[in-house]
Amino acid sequence: MPNQSPKSENSEKKKKGKRKANEYLKYSGMAFEMFAVMCLFTVGGTKLDEYLQSEKQYFTMLGAILGTIFALTYTLRDFIAKKDK
Repeated sequence: MPNQSPKSENSEKKKKGKRKANEYLKYSGMAFEMFAVMCLFTVGGTKLDEYLQSEKQYFTMLGAILGTIFALTYTLRDFIAKKDK
């Protein structure tokens, strides 16, 4: 005879399901955050190129690269912090 009643097994399954759903939401939200950071840096570079009236879009490229690096660093820090817990 099992030690747990069917009700407690169902509640454990629900908790696990909620935990997984929360993780999916967290990581999908993280993707949108990364996209937003990269877009902000790129738009900032574009605006700086327009303001300085540069012929080549060096600041746009620099903004895109820095935005990607910043977004990846932020994301990786969150993954590393989660593993330490």
